[in-house]
Amino acid sequence: MVEHGGDRNVAHLRARPYVDQDLPRVQTALTEWARDAGFCGYCHPGDLVHRIYATPLGPRPAQLWEDGNHIAGVEINARFGTVFDVFAAPALRGTDAERTMLRAARERGGTETDVFTCDTVRIMLLEELGFHDYRVWDHVTERALGDRLPNSPIPDGYSIRSPTPTDRTELAAARREVFDEQWTGPEIDGELVAVAPDGRVAAFTVIWCDGVNRVGLFEPVGTRPNYQRLGLARALMVEGLRRMSRAGMRRAIVEHDVTNSAATALYRALGFETRYETHGYRLSD
Repeated sequence: MVEHGGDRNVAHLRARPYVDQDLPRVQTALTEWARDAGFCGYCHPGDLVHRIYATPLGPRPAQLWEDGNHIAGVEINARFGTVFDVFAAPALRGTDAERTMLRAARERGGTETDVFTCDTVRIMLLEELGFHDYRVWDHVTERALGDRLPNSPIPDGYSIRSPTPTDRTELAAARREVFDEQWTGPEIDGELVAVAPDGRVAAFTVIWCDGVNRVGLFEPVGTRPNYQRLGLARALMVEGLRRMSRAGMRRAIVEHDVTNSAATALYRALGFETRYETHGYRLSD
């Protein structure tokens, strides 16, 4: 059953700080919202984890919006400093409840957010609140997993596998080097690493599986500068696609900044096509 309180009076809506123990319940809500309303306007449950915990300073501040015992929305603050996310239950989209969540994020210092171009409801509400479209942000790309998967050989001496405990220091260094981030969340089951002959982690990715909607997500995908142009990211993703397929996923998605031409070329070569586009909205001066 979808966790929302229906189109009730805003007086029933309450926000409280998100705590780690809320994660499974919030992921379930996001999964069910996407099942019932589609992915336009919602992130993959794995991406939710990444948005909260991929930071060197501990989990980003987040709020859980509730209507009684039901989750009405989740708000994530301080991504890239002033970027915020608000995901609201389908029954509350376009209502004063969603407006209340967006106003709260703005009052907590949020001056930017990204919006699916198909999400006309969110665009309308943001413009009401003084935000304007200032740039194309990301492409959300997708490919089916029922098709024949590509091959991708790796250089001699390299290996692709799940990380071992002894890889953790190297993996943390790779994350800092590529994305200037550090994982501060729960254990991840879907990590994959490409390991160089000298034992260094050369490239990495994480695969997240949504078993309800049968959608797998890559987030993030990274290669250290000294190991680029060796085909390691491609090989990691091919192995990830195989694992997603074995786990029962029907399609895979990966999102990337539209200015990242290398990512665009890689994902296109692997059969990913743009499904959604997101735009950045910024608070007007």
